[in-house]
Amino acid sequence: MRKFYTVLFFCCLSFASVFSQKRIVFIGVDGLGSRILNKADTPVWDSLASQGSYSYNVNAVLPTLSNPNWASLLMGVSASDHQIWDNKWRKSDFKDHTFCNQEKGNTVPTIFKVMRERYPDETIAVFHEWKEFTELIEYNTLTYSYHEKGSGLVIKASDYIIKEKPLLTFIHLDLVDKAGHTYGYRSIQYKTSVEKADSLTGVILQKIKAGNALDSTIIIITSDHGFNGKGHGGRSKKLREVPLIIVGAGISVGLRLPDGLHNYDLPVTLASILNCTIPDCWKGEVIKALMESTEHNVKLQ
Repeated sequence: MRKFYTVLFFCCLSFASVFSQKRIVFIGVDGLGSRILNKADTPVWDSLASQGSYSYNVNAVLPTLSNPNWASLLMGVSASDHQIWDNKWRKSDFKDHTFCNQEKGNTVPTIFKVMRERYPDETIAVFHEWKEFTELIEYNTLTYSYHEKGSGLVIKASDYIIKEKPLLTFIHLDLVDKAGHTYGYRSIQYKTSVEKADSLTGVILQKIKAGNALDSTIIIITSDHGFNGKGHGGRSKKLREVPLIIVGAGISVGLRLPDGLHNYDLPVTLASILNCTIPDCWKGEVIKALMESTEHNVKLQ
């Protein structure tokens, strides 16, 4: 049985009255398959799961590569809809493509674009270790984008969250994926990188707590794919099953989310939480269970 540790204090009110006040910190841990969580020591993520809602078998899309899955996590559709099939894809590849009744050259709308249209004056920021990550995001959508490799990225992002109070902060961590490709899924280095990513999440949370912003923050932890040996891209469960943890005011506490969720359900859910217009072409569904048991939410001591 996994151990749960209390590290956060969330003031949990009715979601109808508090979601309009929420700010979201979305932490994407590249290469974090769910199966490693049975072996690694991850007290921060365990605590978040116990205080929020979680699943360890969310379905990644095929192929189990980074670009297709981050695209689905941002665009609310599967790879067959967004047509981003590999990590070599770049915006220029779509100069003659048309998606969702937009002008040529645009991708399927991302959650960043949807939020920007709803909140034109809010701050939206992305911090990423993978340099090409922002290829997936529309031009003139982000307020701030920052690339750096290593734990300095987390410090930069944490300081920015407290100072600028973004509506959405996306933080992409690449250390787990790098360890998987270099040493393999069963290596001590892969396990250690997972534990390091957990501790970096703790750094972010402590900064938010010190800035008295926990009560107005929803935290999300998820990934794009798992590992098999030193690679990924296939169809096995260890590649397709990824974790999803969502915690914050208005989110059901201690709820294991239903089976059958897809990663492209997440942007649809975020758009719903933030009262954004969901594009007609998005195929994901709102994860309604997240908000169905809020009467049981309490302030943890």
